[in-house]
Amino acid sequence: MENINNLFRTCLIEPNETHYCNHSNMYQCKNSTKCISKYRLLDRIQDCPLNDDETYNASCSLPDVHRRFSCSIRSYRTCLASLLIEDRTKDCDNGEDERRIDELLVENHIYFQTICDGNRDLLPVLIDGRYETDETECQFWLCNNMYSRCDRFWLCKNGADEVNCPFSNCSEFEHSCVFPNDTSKVSCLPINQAGDSVIHCLGATDERHITQYNNGYRFLQRFKCWNDSESVSSLSLCNRKSECRFGDDEIF
Repeated sequence: MENINNLFRTCLIEPNETHYCNHSNMYQCKNSTKCISKYRLLDRIQDCPLNDDETYNASCSLPDVHRRFSCSIRSYRTCLASLLIEDRTKDCDNGEDERRIDELLVENHIYFQTICDGNRDLLPVLIDGRYETDETECQFWLCNNMYSRCDRFWLCKNGADEVNCPFSNCSEFEHSCVFPNDTSKVSCLPINQAGDSVIHCLGATDERHITQYNNGYRFLQRFKCWNDSESVSSLSLCNRKSECRFGDDEIF
């Protein structure tokens, strides 16, 4: 019975959502009508019934490749989701995804679009008595720009760079939100209520500056338990084991 539950847990619940498969940022599971965001490929979480989202072989051509970690896995170049970096599990052939953060940073050359993107890529350099990287002085950087726009990572505190995106089901100035008093559907929250330090959505998805964890290399998103100061890893969601005191990590 548990094997059957595991299988159907990855099924598409709402057939009328299949038209989203036509979007360039969506991936259609093999032998299935289910579609998932390409940002969920190779994150060690099975989303497709046949697990093909975790054996995808073109990960370094994905739209979020600049947020992924490139290394060799079984002698094949792979670009891993950032949440797998320093998670105490070696994915790369030489274990470089678990090496010390400072060993992964570079000394001089990075892509322009990675400047002030929330992820540190440069080693600190001492300038005028201060250590500077590609993520310092970012208060003067426009957070909603052509590089941060619609990449599913909130660079702006209120997520202004992630509204009115092709994959969104909400209106121009709204974010998707699961309200704690109705976990049966995904609703929409006005952008003026996002990033206001008041939690409106389950998991505090509207207050991502509260739940983001910086491992020194990448910002990782965590799920904030309802009416609690605790937060859990996104890898723990819907694993049929309650990590939050009120079980809200398992009710949507």
